[in-house]
Amino acid sequence: MKKTLLALAVLGAFAGAASAQTAVTIYGSFDGGVRHVTNVDAAGDSITKMGSNGTYNSNRIGFKGVEDLGGGLNAHFDLETGFNTGTGTLDTPAGTTGTLFNRSAYVGLGGAFGSVDLGRQYSVNFKTIGAYDPFAYKYTAIIPLAAQGGLTRLNNDIQYTGTFG
Repeated sequence: MKKTLLALAVLGAFAGAASAQTAVTIYGSFDGGVRHVTNVDAAGDSITKMGSNGTYNSNRIGFKGVEDLGGGLNAHFDLETGFNTGTGTLDTPAGTTGTLFNRSAYVGLGGAFGSVDLGRQYSVNFKTIGAYDPFAYKYTAIIPLAAQGGLTRLNNDIQYTGTFG
């Protein structure tokens, strides 16, 4: 009995220390809107409908986490999925049918050298253009390089992001 209590006490002490070092953030965007459009056809008809995939932003929920590994290193992850406000179903961008985390799902190792990330993530081209886009990708149709032919996100991708300065 005493050995069991001692083991539980030791286990509890380590569990508290481990959770104190980890930071997990839940984030997201819920953008619903109602649109009324006149003259939608030759007869001059109007239509009113709810935008199901966001009016200005995409609807999404995500989970980010960082674990301090000591020695200046960290392990991090990001899991993000898009959803349809009208139906509650997952968005299914091209090539992601049945994919739970259809926007991003990657893990990485970071430190003073930068970071190495592996998994489904934004393409390097998309990230680079996004750093200079004054519209924050709200009007990607006018920036064709941003989507590089529809490849905004890549599966099984490995990226290195350096730290300069």
